[in-house]
Amino acid sequence: MSTTTGAGALVLVLAGLAATVWAQMRPVARGRDLLDLTALVPEWRFYAQQSTRSAADLSRDPHLVIRDRDAGGRAGGWQPLLWPSERRLVHALWNPRSRTDEAILSIAEDLGVASAHGPSPMVQQSIGYLVLLRSAMAAPTSVAAFERQFAVVEAVGRGRRGIRIVFLSGWHPW
Repeated sequence: MSTTTGAGALVLVLAGLAATVWAQMRPVARGRDLLDLTALVPEWRFYAQQSTRSAADLSRDPHLVIRDRDAGGRAGGWQPLLWPSERRLVHALWNPRSRTDEAILSIAEDLGVASAHGPSPMVQQSIGYLVLLRSAMAAPTSVAAFERQFAVVEAVGRGRRGIRIVFLSGWHPW
């Protein structure tokens, strides 16, 4: 291998490493998505929350909840859609649903972080919003349900945990 080929390969590896480090610093930045249309730059999370700025953030867990509204405009209570469930012993070895649920909760967290500065018309057109909407609309419903709404909530704290809504969707008809 010639020295120019080796130098070129080294430059490509270093550029890839620099892009990967940059992606870790701003995981939800719109600029990253525009520059990485082919999704070649990895975004490492290692099962951690992406927005950990203080010790209080270490005890925040995102959840997805839904509620239905009937034709008369009466909304029902919030029902958990993706909430931690009791795990059986076999789930320590094999739990194929865990990957899907974790991916959806990761998208829910991204949506909550992205909309922290207020509602944006672009949110409802995002892939993340559509994934959460599809999950919400796929859940079983009552016969009287006319519309459905979903929310991303965070359980905050240790022990007795507080719940706060970080993203609230509009109502979606059946």
